[in-house]
Amino acid sequence: MIDGLGRPQRALVVGGTSEIGLAICRELAKWNPTIEITLAGRSLEALQSAAAMLSDDNGSCNVEIARLDLDDVDTSLSTINQLWQRTEFDLVLLTAGVLPEPEIVNTDPRVAVSAAMVNFVGQLAVGTFALQRFDRRGSGYLVVISSVAAERIRPDNYVYGSTKAGLDGWAVGAAHARRGSPVRVLVVRPGMVRTRMSAGMPERPLTTDAVDVAKVAMRHLRRGRSIVWSPPLLKHMMRLFRLLPNRVFFALSDSSRHSNL
Repeated sequence: MIDGLGRPQRALVVGGTSEIGLAICRELAKWNPTIEITLAGRSLEALQSAAAMLSDDNGSCNVEIARLDLDDVDTSLSTINQLWQRTEFDLVLLTAGVLPEPEIVNTDPRVAVSAAMVNFVGQLAVGTFALQRFDRRGSGYLVVISSVAAERIRPDNYVYGSTKAGLDGWAVGAAHARRGSPVRVLVVRPGMVRTRMSAGMPERPLTTDAVDVAKVAMRHLRRGRSIVWSPPLLKHMMRLFRLLPNRVFFALSDSSRHSNL
């Protein structure tokens, strides 16, 4: 259960090898050094490595792993149900994500659907399961890692943007539906982050590190916010981008892509 200081005791991380997710886990361990964390993801080998690093960084917290394939909703829900029967989680972090090459994902329907399953549909299923349990119990935190790509979809990565837009819209709706409730939903919208996923890509303005996203997320989780941007300046930039006519926005996107910005 969440303690009197608002600290979760048991956390489930969907996308357990995500660098943003692991950075948030380290911040959670600073807040509550004895927190129990379950990392769930597709590759057991990668999960074991992530768990070992997390345990080395935070020796007092207990870290477990579980295989979870978001491509298969029935199997993933069965896995989550089994995990929940063993552990009543206080916090669920949805941080899974894939970013296929646009040339492939824009033309191969199977790759496009797989990206939608991992980035949106599979996490929606797990998140809905978690919220049902939290609502029934009357407490819990759901943290959803979205993206500024969800706010205005660029033509050079429109499949990725659309999957994030789906996740973002669902999470924002879930947050507003629980206004005034002890069940809290936090939607985190990072810009470009230096991770394995973005390795080799030209950096855009306001690019940050995973630890920066984690600190923003944790600060606002404690304050009870519903939507946050990392870095915070992106909130104001995206407000302007949303007002631009399509032809202007697309022209800026093309210019940015060709100038490596």
